[in-house]
Amino acid sequence: MRRFQKLANQAPDRLDPTIGELYASDGRSSVPPKQLLLPSFGLSAERDDTFSKRFGPGLPLLDSGLCSSSTVLIGATLAMAADLDQTMPPAPSDSGDSQHPAVGIQRQPHRRQHEHRPGSAAAFRWSVILNSALSGLQLVIGVAFGSLALIGDAVHNIGDVAGLLFGWGAERLSSRPATLRFTYGFGRSTQLASLVNAVLILMAAAVVIVEGFQRLLHPVAVASTPVAWAAAAGIVVNLLSARLFGDDHSHDLNRRAAVVHLLTDAAVSAAVLISAVLVGITGWPWLDPLTALGVGLVVAWSGWELLREALVVALDAVPRGIDIAQVDGALRSLPQVVDVHHLHVWAMSTSQNALTAHVIREPGAADDMELLHEAKRRLAQIGISHSTLQLEPPP
Repeated sequence: MRRFQKLANQAPDRLDPTIGELYASDGRSSVPPKQLLLPSFGLSAERDDTFSKRFGPGLPLLDSGLCSSSTVLIGATLAMAADLDQTMPPAPSDSGDSQHPAVGIQRQPHRRQHEHRPGSAAAFRWSVILNSALSGLQLVIGVAFGSLALIGDAVHNIGDVAGLLFGWGAERLSSRPATLRFTYGFGRSTQLASLVNAVLILMAAAVVIVEGFQRLLHPVAVASTPVAWAAAAGIVVNLLSARLFGDDHSHDLNRRAAVVHLLTDAAVSAAVLISAVLVGITGWPWLDPLTALGVGLVVAWSGWELLREALVVALDAVPRGIDIAQVDGALRSLPQVVDVHHLHVWAMSTSQNALTAHVIREPGAADDMELLHEAKRRLAQIGISHSTLQLEPPP
C-alpha cells in the first residue's frame, strides 16, 4: 500500500481533483477485517464488499472482483493507471492459472495453459525407459520360443512406447507460452497425441488378431517357462509405470491415454502368463494363439474407446464431465439475467475447458462487475476455467 501512496503523493496533478481516489489492498493489512482505512486518500471500505458494489464501476487493473488482491482507480488518468499497473506485483494465485475466476483484464495471451504435476515428465521418461526394455525382452523371447501371445504383448508395448513418446512431447509442448499466432497456446497438442495413441493401439491390435488366426490354423510348439517369466515381468513393469503417473490422470486425456495403455498391457501380460502356465500343464499349443486373439480384441476395444473420445475433443464437442444444461441453468439463474444464447463450451486442452456466451440482462440492471464475478465463479465450480461473457440489453 505504501507504494501506491508514495506514487500518488509524488504525482497529485495526475489524479482527477474531484474524484481521484485510490483503493488498494494487499490482503495482509493489520487493519481489522471489516475495515480497511487509507488515510492518505480519506477512503474507508468494507473488505468483504467488492469495490464496485460500494463505489460504482472503476478501472480494474488486476482483479476488481476481489478486494483482497485488487486495485481500482476512479477518476484517474490513463497515464496514472499505467504507472500503477507496472508497479503492482502480480496477484497471488493458488491455482496455477493466471487469475482467480473473477473479473480481470488479461493483457497478454494465455501465458500458461495449465500446470502439470512436478513428476509428470519423470513419469513419461521412466515409463518409456522401462517399457522399451520390456518390449525388447518380450520380443526376443517370443520369437525364440514361438509364443505369438508374447509377441503380441511386445508389439503392444512397442506401440505404448511410441504413444508415451508422443504424449511426453505433447506435454512439454503444451506448457510453452502462447504466441501472437497461437493465442491459445499449444494445449491442443495433447489432444493430437491422444489421437495418435489411439491409432497405434488399433494397429497393434490388428496385427495380433491376424497373426492369431494364422497360428490357430497352423499351431507351433511353445516353451512355456521363459514365456511365463517374461509375461510376469510385463505385469510388474506396466503396473509400476502406471503408478508413476499418480492419481491425477483422470482429468487429462493425454495422461489418461498413457495410463490406459499401461493398465491394458498389464492385463494382457496377465493373460499371456495364464496361457503359458496352461500350455505347460496341458501341452495344448493352440491355447497360445487363442490367448493372442483375446488379447487383440481387448486391445482393440481400449483403442476404439480412446479414439472415440479423442475425436470428440478434436471436434470441439462439450467436454466429458460437463453438462451443458447445467451450465445454461447456472447462467440463467444469475440475478437480473433474462436469457442466455450463443452458448459454446469446448476443451482448450485435455485438461482445460473454455466457454463463450451472450447474456441478456434486465433493463436498467447495474453492477456489471458483480454479475460477471458471480458468473465466472459458478462456471469455475462446474469445471470451466476460461470464460468469455458478453452482456447485452434486452432486444
